[in-house]
Amino acid sequence: MRILFTWIGRQDINSALKNEDAAIAVAVRELNPERVVLLNNFDEKEIESVLDHLATVSEAKTEIHQVNLSSPTRHEEIYPAVLKIVNETKAKVPGAEWYFHLSPGTPAMHAVWLLIAKTRIKAELVETTTEKGFRIVQLPFTLSLDFYKQIDPTFVTHRRLLSAEELNRDPDLSNIIFRSDKMTALLNDAITVAAYDVPVLIEGETGTGKEVLAGLIHRKSGRGDKPFIAINCGAIPKEIIESELFGHTKGAFTGAVADKKGYFEAAGDGTLFLDEIGDLPLEAQVKILRILNDGTFSRVGSTTPLKSNARIIAATHRSLSVLVTEQRFREDLFFRLAVVRLFIPPLRERRDDLVHLARALFAKMAESMGRGELNLSPAAVEVLQFHDFPGNTRELITTLQRMIIFSGNDEIAAEDAEKALLERASSVDSHEHPVADLNINSNIEELFTRLYNEARKKTGKKKEIAAILGFDNHQTLDNWVKKYFKPEKN
Repeated sequence: MRILFTWIGRQDINSALKNEDAAIAVAVRELNPERVVLLNNFDEKEIESVLDHLATVSEAKTEIHQVNLSSPTRHEEIYPAVLKIVNETKAKVPGAEWYFHLSPGTPAMHAVWLLIAKTRIKAELVETTTEKGFRIVQLPFTLSLDFYKQIDPTFVTHRRLLSAEELNRDPDLSNIIFRSDKMTALLNDAITVAAYDVPVLIEGETGTGKEVLAGLIHRKSGRGDKPFIAINCGAIPKEIIESELFGHTKGAFTGAVADKKGYFEAAGDGTLFLDEIGDLPLEAQVKILRILNDGTFSRVGSTTPLKSNARIIAATHRSLSVLVTEQRFREDLFFRLAVVRLFIPPLRERRDDLVHLARALFAKMAESMGRGELNLSPAAVEVLQFHDFPGNTRELITTLQRMIIFSGNDEIAAEDAEKALLERASSVDSHEHPVADLNINSNIEELFTRLYNEARKKTGKKKEIAAILGFDNHQTLDNWVKKYFKPEKN
């Protein structure tokens, strides 16, 4: 079920009196929700025209919540009122798809929708404008700051985006090799987020450099001179993970011959990087949630509360939202960690970076391996450029190592690069046989069904599936599913 939350704006009232669509009506037509939750700060008689007009637009069930404010710009009044309404609706309709409408109302009302969507309730943000009509707004943390600067310049402090050239001159980024616009935007976001002492969730495929990005956030924060401790949650046996994270007291279990500090104590006022946090057992997740909520924890074998002031940066190559639906990851912890979500794109989505990275790494590695005379030919670079590198930077490094080790000449040729690439068995054997059916429609159905099924294995969230398949939004995905998806018959 789709539920659209929106304030009623003055333009919605004026347009409805003329029987014309304004922001709410346009959003309802495009989104086609089953329920519309209207928040109203006007006199109840003033909005009768809006209700009458919406009845002609959609059969969706409409709820009206009267919110009496001393001022429509007071965040401290708007936030608790909106959160109460959202929580009450969530309790009545669990499992719904949530949409918060950014266009009607005041900038303070818009800001509250953003704040709740990013910290409390997982929701899509939508807007309707005269120029662009209806659209889903993809707003990571810092991009949303820019969004609100356009609406209300006083809402956030201005920040200047740095160019790739400026970023490359920063000593704190000396271990990050990039040129692409995607990485430039990501690094600007990371530097901005560093100044805010909030949890960060870094997402991306294996080998994309999540720990490197976490280290940058730490260096750029006010904790840069404090410890940075990185832990791979998936590498610690489940039997001892609580002891490793939170410490233990003497005699807490067999082998505990002395008191021991855990990583949270060792981090002090620094940063704790929890890599592969999706592998944490539920028991440890509860303790981390408590730390995020009130900053306290206890060592294993003790009931004495201790305080932690460490900043938490978490990372995962898996979809935590899917793990939440499978009840393998706590939903409340997911929302507490994902105050800010940063996604590192894979190398195949930034080919310019791949080439730049390959050249820079090759020169350093050849020198360190005693093969400083080796050159990387343009043809070899082209082979690397068009390889997908599912292992990303980690795979690129091992590929370059093989090229250097087995090269018998002074230059790496295209065939040397091809030999160094790891061969992978195809999971689809249809390419090994000639295509007998040349009908375009049936082939589109087969291709889309196969790719859609593969995308669903990676995530259960429509927006993420749509992004994987290259669609702008999940409404377009829904249309393709209806037209081309052919589920298997039992």
